[in-house]
Amino acid sequence: MIKLTSQRSALAHGTPATLTKGQYDVPLPTHAMLLTPGKENVYREQGAEHFIQLCKLCEILGEILHIAAELRRPFDAKVPRELRRLECDLDQWEADLPPYLTRPLEEGKGPGACNLHFCFLSTKLMLARTALKAC
Repeated sequence: MIKLTSQRSALAHGTPATLTKGQYDVPLPTHAMLLTPGKENVYREQGAEHFIQLCKLCEILGEILHIAAELRRPFDAKVPRELRRLECDLDQWEADLPPYLTRPLEEGKGPGACNLHFCFLSTKLMLARTALKAC
């Protein structure tokens, strides 16, 4: 028979988000970090761009999850302001996408374009859900 320790049972009930900026020290990747010199092509450049954009999106998601994890605490008046800032960050992220990523469901958009779009929509949904819960 296996006995669960309090640490294991805490994991079963969920743990706080670990995507917050204070919990990692790795810089955001750049094209220079991801591409091998002399082997660049459009397919690899688009794949690198998708990965960079996904990393930027994860930073925004980490801040959303941090707020969502704290919603059980008493209401804080600065939460709606923080959610509006994150909504602006998400809008800016979308506006900064390269033109070929604005419609990812078309053919030939490179590796990971559909996944990136799905992650964006999921992040947007999480932000809306957190805002609804905060009200």
